[in-house]
Amino acid sequence: MVADEHPHSIIRGGELLRELIDTCAVEILFQPIVDLPTRAALAYEALARGTHPELSTNPAALLALAERCDLVVELSRMFARQAVRSSTRLPAGTKVFVNMHPQELSHPDLLDALTELAGLSSREHRVVLEIAEASVTDVSAMGRNREVFSSLGLQFAYDDFGAGQARLIELTDIPPDYLKFDKTMVEGIETAAPRREMVGALLRVVRRLGVRVIAEGVETELVASICQKLGCDLGQGYLFGRPG
Repeated sequence: MVADEHPHSIIRGGELLRELIDTCAVEILFQPIVDLPTRAALAYEALARGTHPELSTNPAALLALAERCDLVVELSRMFARQAVRSSTRLPAGTKVFVNMHPQELSHPDLLDALTELAGLSSREHRVVLEIAEASVTDVSAMGRNREVFSSLGLQFAYDDFGAGQARLIELTDIPPDYLKFDKTMVEGIETAAPRREMVGALLRVVRRLGVRVIAEGVETELVASICQKLGCDLGQGYLFGRPG
């Protein structure tokens, strides 16, 4: 039995989550992000797995429980800190992509938390903050956040682009360093000519903004080749390596 599966155990779930956060009971896995032309790993996305014996290992389940317990910002920040600490085992010169929960963007002590995260990072492993596209709804606020990121030497990426309503205004007004095309944009692209045309058109706009594009969910050589021809710079998916 895991506490996050049972609504009636919310109090106990909160207690266990507090234990997990305080003891940093997580394992960090890394999935490579490769340069499509050369297949060299230029970055890695950090993925956390819980190791508390009474809670799920699944990060999505842990975050869902944390939202109900009002601990999601603390949990997400702990994931990020552990990811940056663990990045020392990555090849020198590669970047580490770290996910941010949407609630972190509007939290009053965002600057303090990011200052701490930047302080944990090294020149050998620059940090890229992954921000879900759907959470970027306020252009002016995102503009201020970008200034904070830049002042601390942090880069950022819009994640899951195209999974829901693509926010083109935010993308063009506050362009990120990286844009991650959601796997739903990539899956089946080899047999869907209209989608290839749409992705190609988006890529032409994005590349003019100086944004580097990552195709997620790449599982075959054919899809990798199509994404590269359309203009994607980087790729991530089982073809290049599983989280490990």
